Amino acid sequence: MKAIRLQRVRLAPGALDHELVWSVLFFCALIIVAFLPGHIMGRFHCFFFSLTGLPCPTCGITRTVQALAAGNIDAAFSLSSFFAAVLLICVCLAFYGLAISLLNLKRLRFIFSSEQGPRLFALALLSPFFIHWIFNMLRACH
Repeated sequence: MKAIRLQRVRLAPGALDHELVWSVLFFCALIIVAFLPGHIMGRFHCFFFSLTGLPCPTCGITRTVQALAAGNIDAAFSLSSFFAAVLLICVCLAFYGLAISLLNLKRLRFIFSSEQGPRLFALALLSPFFIHWIFNMLRACH
């Protein structure tokens, strides 16, 4: 028996359309960041970095999002290739969510065969994020 499997399901009547909600929120946030002037975004300071002198787990993501929102993919990947790749995956997922919602198609869902399945899945998704953070901290210390 597989621990995790992918299944296509229809949205139940009256159920919250998560694909539509998260897609709209993602695109709204992207539009806001794209149109915020750089001098406003430059006013935000990282509390974690100010306190510890080390890069925070999301260090560089604001500049990466700004570069991607402006269509400057090269700059985004030079700022943070990890977050640029994650954000491009999020863009693809947001388009998927809009298409699935507007066309009323079956949605992909992860089905877990054990109680530990969701935790292991979350760990698998978050591990690259923490590895990236450790790499950034080691690079900042040298």
